Amino acid sequence: MGKGSWSGIWEMFAALVFYDLVTTMVMIMWKDGEVLAVQCVSALVAGAVFLFFYIRKKKAEQRGEPVEKKVWKNHLSCFQIISLAMFGIVLSLSINGLIDQIHLKSIFPGYRQTAQAIAAPPLWLQILAAGVVIPWTEELIFRGFGFSQLRQFHSFWTAAGISALAFGVYHGNVVQGLYAAVIGLFLSWVMEKKGCFIAPWLVHVSANLTSVLGGNVVKLKEWTVGVSIMLLVILVWIIEKSSRLTDTHH
Repeated sequence: MGKGSWSGIWEMFAALVFYDLVTTMVMIMWKDGEVLAVQCVSALVAGAVFLFFYIRKKKAEQRGEPVEKKVWKNHLSCFQIISLAMFGIVLSLSINGLIDQIHLKSIFPGYRQTAQAIAAPPLWLQILAAGVVIPWTEELIFRGFGFSQLRQFHSFWTAAGISALAFGVYHGNVVQGLYAAVIGLFLSWVMEKKGCFIAPWLVHVSANLTSVLGGNVVKLKEWTVGVSIMLLVILVWIIEKSSRLTDTHH
């Protein structure tokens, strides 16, 4: 395989460097700004740029294909949107519950500092920034650029594994990194099944909102984690089945 087969890694790296530069510029111009507010503005600016290049890239890749097959124009039904949102909620509860059960947060206390910093701003800002805007930009970077580009040349597991690992490392500390890497695999799977980055973004949003609104605060009991995992399996089946039905209609 040529150099192009690994261009997804380069695209992720270039996007992250640009994102970091935008964040630095916003910090310089808004010295007294709340950290999460700065991150939100940075994500909005970078996300707008990334969206432009993502759509342009997809148009170039799919020139000449039927309109209904164009990835960036895929539509999601109300049922699919609801199932994806529920999937994100259950996914967040399942992974956080398992992390609690193995006491990973007490082994790596550095996570608490990050969690406290995120929880410090007003709730509306947490919902807007951590729940909606930042996931948009992250999905464009790691699934829109990274996974989708790698997937053109590699198997699903190779593309998903590399993008998920990068997503985990990007989050810094061990606890968040592990959470991000695991959820990153599921997000890549959702993009594989639904064919557009909007789908993993919806899952990402619902997962983050679950954490913001109490998923990281309420300690789940063992049986609750078990129920969450069972629901997760059911939703995986539902998403898989709905994806096949959508494919047959095309």
